[in-house]
Amino acid sequence: MNSGRSQKYVCAKFNIPRGTLQNKLAKRHCKIPGHQAALSDVEENATVQHLTTLADWGYPMDKSDLRFFVKGYLDKEGTQVKPRW
Repeated sequence: MNSGRSQKYVCAKFNIPRGTLQNKLAKRHCKIPGHQAALSDVEENATVQHLTTLADWGYPMDKSDLRFFVKGYLDKEGTQVKPRW
């Protein structure tokens, strides 16, 4: 952001707090927000492909079915995920 504009100007124009802009420029809080991922990208893509195939065959999964499926997979792999609460 080196366009010659002051931080005060940019904050006023985009209606963001100055502290937020300063944190962004100083690269503070760089972690991805949210909870720890339970599945790797490869595992997640494979799960999506399987869910799509099941739906095409006339056996769609609802949210609770998906949760039990993923929980069973993680238990089988020995992966533990900390609860959010």
